[in-house]
Amino acid sequence: MSTYTAKDYFADWYKEADKNSDVAIHPKRINAINGLIKNDVKEFWFDIIRCALSRPIVSQANLDKFINEFKTKDPGFPLINNDNLVKVLAAITICFKIEKINSVANNHIAYALNNLRFFNPLKKISIPLFESATKYKERNSERADIDAVVDLSALQDLQEKLAETETVWDKNDIDPVIDIITYTADSLSLLQEESNILWWIFGEYSGTSGKGFKETGAANISLTAAKDLSQLTKFTFDFPSARSILSRVINIAGSAKHTLKESTIEEIITAIDKDYIVALVKPVENKISDITPILLILQKSLNYASTDSWGDPVQQQIKLETSKKISLIDFCYQLYNELLLMKNL
Repeated sequence: MSTYTAKDYFADWYKEADKNSDVAIHPKRINAINGLIKNDVKEFWFDIIRCALSRPIVSQANLDKFINEFKTKDPGFPLINNDNLVKVLAAITICFKIEKINSVANNHIAYALNNLRFFNPLKKISIPLFESATKYKERNSERADIDAVVDLSALQDLQEKLAETETVWDKNDIDPVIDIITYTADSLSLLQEESNILWWIFGEYSGTSGKGFKETGAANISLTAAKDLSQLTKFTFDFPSARSILSRVINIAGSAKHTLKESTIEEIITAIDKDYIVALVKPVENKISDITPILLILQKSLNYASTDSWGDPVQQQIKLETSKKISLIDFCYQLYNELLLMKNL
């Protein structure tokens, strides 16, 4: 496993902005980055992600705050003709941020990057934004932590202590017992999650639609299965075999050809009953943004009649490729991850 940090890679990454930069500037840039990563406001980081991916910013104040931090640490920081520099620094800063610690804000950042990767907007920059998000999710998997070995001998020690007539308790006695209780509770949560998902699959019934998988149909099930599974997922990040599970559900509702056949996003959404889209979008309509791209496209599609061709105008509005060809399972799995982000916002 590599022990190199974002700081070690900074000089190479910074070449994306300036191949001949003065190395004396680097400590000033890193100093500014270290100040910025203390910020845990998710809306701020969503805009920094948009900047790194050359997407429209929601709040100019967030970008101004970002730039001002570099200006404070380096009075010579350029304030004009700096678009590429700011974009590169945004990407680098995100890598520094999600490398450091596990936090709610970092979970949001990892999810947002994972969601936006679906449209692969990162074409001309070598900074490993998406890879850093994937590594963050792997490092901070709550399910993996539950599998850690717990020293059960602490229970034996506790029994011996309880048998003593005069027992003096200290922190060293209590902490291992708390670890065991926490481990047991988390293990039960993990077992409950797995059990509920298995019953959902074997029952072949969608709680979202109130119908069986086959009755719901392959197109509609791409929405309801994503919603059902997101509700059954108890931990922060996606269930390990979620994609395979969703594929199986779609196969039950239709057939393998429905799962693997590639269509444009517009074609997939047009085949879904509008009532299902309204039911999915309405409860979260105020949270939807380009950070949840499939949900945003679903939301925008509701502005058009079922007979309208809406792909091109929506693509122009939100700068997301509605003509992108994907399979139904790709669509469903992406939507599942977006709903998990919504659940954790």
